[in-house]
Amino acid sequence: MKINKLMPIAFAGIILLTACAKKTDTTTSVSFSTTPAMTATISGVAWSGDNVSATSASIGTTNVLNISGYSYATGNSVALAVPDNVTPGTYTVNGSTYTLTYNKNSSTYYIASSGTITITNYANSYINGNFQGTVVNTKNASDKVTITNGTFTAKVQ
Repeated sequence: MKINKLMPIAFAGIILLTACAKKTDTTTSVSFSTTPAMTATISGVAWSGDNVSATSASIGTTNVLNISGYSYATGNSVALAVPDNVTPGTYTVNGSTYTLTYNKNSSTYYIASSGTITITNYANSYINGNFQGTVVNTKNASDKVTITNGTFTAKVQ
């Protein structure tokens, strides 16, 4: 008889303890930079873009996202092009869908012959990632430049 009278009290105690238990948040938040920046090592020399942007454009029936950085100090710029609906992942530079270009002193143009572009985040109007590759002078195929350690963060316009 005493057991039957204690059951409701024990049950209430268990409910109270369960209700007061600390809950652990199982969601994870991804943090990413929102400060526009583009950096790389170009032919072994550190480079940083002062003016960084990402703009969406239509080329024929294809929508492309152009991500570029320009250095006022050197006149050099680096540009990437990816589909505007790109998702996080690593992509091989192929000269059409995924491109990497380098403009030296605003006068000598280079296009990637090999390389990769990695998109680490594309959300809330910001895109972040990494890039590397070998670019070739468009007028002199023996003039090659190596770009390593490339990183970018840009607000998509």
